Amino acid sequence: MHHLQEVCVKECEGLTSVFPASKDKYLVKDCKRLMTISAEDNIYQRTKLDLTCPFVRSLELQGLSSFKYFYYNSLYCDILTDIESHTVNQVGTEKLFKCLSLGENGVDMILQREFKRNILHNIKALTLCLGSDVFRYKILEQVPNIEKLVVCDGSFKKMFCRESPDNVLQQLKVLRLEFLLELVFIGLENSWTDSFVRNLEIFEVINCPSLKNLVSSTLSFSNLRCLKVKNCHSLSYLLTSSTAKCLGKLKRMEIEYCDSIEEIVCEEDGEESDEDEIIFPQLISLNLDSLSKLTRFYRGNLGFPSLEELSVTYCPEMITLCVGTIIAGKLFQVKLFEEVIQVKIDINSTMRKKYLRKIASSSWKESLEFRDRTDLQEMWCLSLQIPHFCFTYLKTFIVNKCKISSYSVLPFSLLSLLPKLETLEIKNCDSVKTIFDVKCTTKDTSITPLKKLVLQKLPNLETVCSEVTEANPAHPEGTNPIITFPCVSWLTLLDLPNFKHNTIYGIHDDAPPTFELIIPNLEHLTVGKNELKMIVDGEFQRNLLDKLKVLGLCFDIECDEFPDYGFLQQLPNVKKLVVCSSSFKGIFFDRRPNNCELLSQLKELRLESLEELVSIGLENSWTEAFVRKLETFEVISCSSLENLVACTVSFSNLICLKVESCDNLSYMFTSSTAKSLGQVQRMEINNCKSIVEIVSREREETDENEIIFSQLNCLKLDSLLNLRWFYRGRLSFPSLEELSVIDCDVMVTLCPSTLKADKLSQVTIGYDNIPLETNLNSTTLKKFKTEISELEKLELKSRPKLAEIWHEFCFSELATLIVEDCQFLSDEVLPFRLLPLLPKLKTLQVRNCDNVKVIFDVKSTQERLITFPLKKLVLSKLPNLENVWNEDTRGILSMRHLEQVFVDTCKSLKSVFPASIGKELVNLEDLVVKDCEGLMAIVAEESDENEEIIFKRLQVLDLRKLKELTCFCAGNFTLSFPSLEEVHVIECSSMKTFSAVTKIDNPTRWYYSEYARPRKETDLNSALHRNSEEEALDASSAINSSDSDADGDSDHGDD
Repeated sequence: MHHLQEVCVKECEGLTSVFPASKDKYLVKDCKRLMTISAEDNIYQRTKLDLTCPFVRSLELQGLSSFKYFYYNSLYCDILTDIESHTVNQVGTEKLFKCLSLGENGVDMILQREFKRNILHNIKALTLCLGSDVFRYKILEQVPNIEKLVVCDGSFKKMFCRESPDNVLQQLKVLRLEFLLELVFIGLENSWTDSFVRNLEIFEVINCPSLKNLVSSTLSFSNLRCLKVKNCHSLSYLLTSSTAKCLGKLKRMEIEYCDSIEEIVCEEDGEESDEDEIIFPQLISLNLDSLSKLTRFYRGNLGFPSLEELSVTYCPEMITLCVGTIIAGKLFQVKLFEEVIQVKIDINSTMRKKYLRKIASSSWKESLEFRDRTDLQEMWCLSLQIPHFCFTYLKTFIVNKCKISSYSVLPFSLLSLLPKLETLEIKNCDSVKTIFDVKCTTKDTSITPLKKLVLQKLPNLETVCSEVTEANPAHPEGTNPIITFPCVSWLTLLDLPNFKHNTIYGIHDDAPPTFELIIPNLEHLTVGKNELKMIVDGEFQRNLLDKLKVLGLCFDIECDEFPDYGFLQQLPNVKKLVVCSSSFKGIFFDRRPNNCELLSQLKELRLESLEELVSIGLENSWTEAFVRKLETFEVISCSSLENLVACTVSFSNLICLKVESCDNLSYMFTSSTAKSLGQVQRMEINNCKSIVEIVSREREETDENEIIFSQLNCLKLDSLLNLRWFYRGRLSFPSLEELSVIDCDVMVTLCPSTLKADKLSQVTIGYDNIPLETNLNSTTLKKFKTEISELEKLELKSRPKLAEIWHEFCFSELATLIVEDCQFLSDEVLPFRLLPLLPKLKTLQVRNCDNVKVIFDVKSTQERLITFPLKKLVLSKLPNLENVWNEDTRGILSMRHLEQVFVDTCKSLKSVFPASIGKELVNLEDLVVKDCEGLMAIVAEESDENEEIIFKRLQVLDLRKLKELTCFCAGNFTLSFPSLEEVHVIECSSMKTFSAVTKIDNPTRWYYSEYARPRKETDLNSALHRNSEEEALDASSAINSSDSDADGDSDHGDD
């Protein structure tokens, strides 16, 4: 095997060693049960072997949860502590051993000084695979000369803290962050990181989906040569312009698969104009791939004097690299949309033309938005110059935040290139004075496809079509051609302070103005506060308003009170009122307003995106006539709304009800209001996370009360995660033909009592259509049981009334159960009657449940023994937990399969196991108990008998911050640990003994401090006594030192 150069071992769970010592000289990597790389050679057991590995340059130990030794010999078993320099004719291992890869255990070993310093000081490349939620940057102090740092697989949110460690990363040239799924901030902007940031040559950030930015302030990457960012989905930009200007040596940049990035370089707030320029003097290669929201590289001007390779693929929203000019003298071709294209004029023109051709031929591209652009006129000119060009499939076109130099958005001739355009939106363009430039039009024109026109926040807009003031040969009488939009039925006019509202007509006027715009079929008009005043003041053409059927009000300014209803007097045919995107806290107030009788003409009410709306006010007496006539009622995205109506209201003519994304609602109606819904035919309730029931029972009602929805034909309940039932009493749906229940995980049946739905033949549950076999309740119950019984993993988070889910169901396949933040959970988590219904449960985790007092309620008169299959038990942050098992389990419950137990932050817990459970933990391998301030013993005393408890397979025992813990086991028990390998007893100041007698078969590593190197102990009670003596000595020394300091201060005062 002298020629062996690389060994790679992965995912071999049964493997316990890689080489026999007699053959092995070195190793590399990866398996769960691996304990040693080089196994003991039984033939030469008494011989101490020197494992000289002169050519090993890299050692990677990853995912080896049971790993203890590099080489195991029963006489000598240190890990990487006996590596020595060799003779003159050999190469010193510490000089060649340059790369090290560590997990959590490896970091602990280094911090506990189990690696020799000369090895660590020679490490040049360090990989940290950390699973913890805190980046342990102290490890960096132990490897001061690393040039490459790779950090992966951690769950921490911030990497480099403000606190400055000593002498770290001064030689660092390569930094790679990978698979840090929770990382939000890297922390490179801290002052102490400045020196190593300046030295960085390669910076890679891969698969960090929560990362908000690379740096939050200006940094100088003055030596950076390569930057790679991939799969970072929370980044909206990469660098600020000031940081980008420091990338003078950057040669390669790759940005891939970042779903939220809108621009690579972001302007500094208020400090730059569109004329500012950034030059990347040495950038040779730029690759932008799969950036679905990227609109540009930079807003200003760009210089790439060395650029030779440019690839822009799958960036569908990017038209040009920048809105300004680009200088790239060495670039002769560019890869766009998977096609290599020659650069003929400049990059921007080449990219514009390719973009236009692409969207024109793409059947999937039905919507197009130009945002933050200054080159609209160039785009139009280019599109008119391309032979046979047409936006063939485009239906929606949006112009947003664009600087338009010509004062008009679209030349009228461009409309012929938009044959299917149905929606046109122009928003937030300060310089626009008119939408269509019709100066070249010589005859009356009808624009047929357009259906919806939205004009919003255009402070200088005056007209939709430009006026012609000079003489027009085609119209010597001095009037402009008539422009008609026959299909426009929806018009939005919002925040247009200079707009001439009276220039839009509903019909042709016999005495036309200078020009005329006709919208003959307008039905839906949405206006803002200023435009509503114009309606009241008569500034709109009457013939335009008379045909309106829908009025939308959108006040995007601070406005608590809903306006007076007098505006309805100008709108005699409006039947539907839409109120959206406003800050109203109420719609209908207590006082009776003027003109309130005008409300009676309305039949439909839609409230949408009113985030501050608390009360609608339909319960006021003066709204009664309006409510009785209401036929359609929709409430969408009103997250602060506390109820639809605060008391009984009669919706006697309501036909359709829709409520969506109203997260503060706990119910829809009281039962008395629900009984008035005799005409309702359709009901949709979607995505309201707090709704517990649709109809709330009133105090005097019982389970026998019945509500009949006589006309209800369609009922849809979707994504109501806390919905328990529709109504707690009896229900009747004589006309119901369509029922859909999707993602209502807690609801078992629509009601716990009688349910009638004679016309219903099938029900949609989840995404399955299920025929009704007997009745609706039994069908939904059967489906629920089936789904529950097939689950292998169940996570119950913030669920009220958990007991209702447990009731009589068999979780026959459930292997993992996680109960978290269930504050409404009753005293126990698992009642005894449920245990036989969990035949495959291997993992139980209970976290953050304030009311839980018991995990297993084993109060039972049952005589038959139940053997529970649980292997892993995790209990965390349960402040009122008093017992894991609340009774003696002898004869009724066996937990002999338990392998891992983790308990932390359970302040009321007095003991972990009763002795009856402790005696049968023959398979327990890991026991970790931390931060339980009331814990007094691990195993509770149940009798005075002198018995032996054998923890046959226990390897790791970890006890930390248990200030009341006095012993491991109370009473006269003898404890035996034949497999024990390491013990942590840290900050357990009251613990003086393990038990009356303890037995361990082999020397055990004893950890008595967080970072101290472990001792080897053969007697646990003696080890505890030694701890106590040392702590007492340390305390005495501290007191003496304090006294000496005080005496010194006193002497100094006397002087």
